[in-house]
Amino acid sequence: MIKIILAEDHLVVRNGIKLLLESQAEFAVIGEASSGEEVLTLLENGVVPNILMTDIRMDEMDGLELIDRLTIQYPDVKVIVLSMLNNIQYVIEAFDKGALGYLVKNVGYDELLFCIQHVSKGGRFLCEEISIQMLDKLQDLPSMSYQLK
Repeated sequence: MIKIILAEDHLVVRNGIKLLLESQAEFAVIGEASSGEEVLTLLENGVVPNILMTDIRMDEMDGLELIDRLTIQYPDVKVIVLSMLNNIQYVIEAFDKGALGYLVKNVGYDELLFCIQHVSKGGRFLCEEISIQMLDKLQDLPSMSYQLK
């Protein structure tokens, strides 16, 4: 069972994600929050998930600051960002801070489920939309040899 906390400040969005996730037997939404502060309160009260799905823009404490805090205080909690922000700078910052997945909110259901399963097993995931956007940017660079490490 993959235990999940949802951090999303829009109740309708959070409820929709929760319904989707709970339609799968392998997922359990064990906590909900509308800010990073609320997530930390849940964790301090013993509600510890395998996965935290967080938006970036939230009141009190945004998702990026939350990722920073979790990396230090709760390193076993794997973080997936689910945001409308498809700006590559946000993606890079989220991964730099410790996120293991990044999805945009118009992601397909199958991709969302795959991401959660993959990240829960220790993998990293970047949604198709952002991957293609990054590939397009690479193609626009002057001709050079592309080498993957």
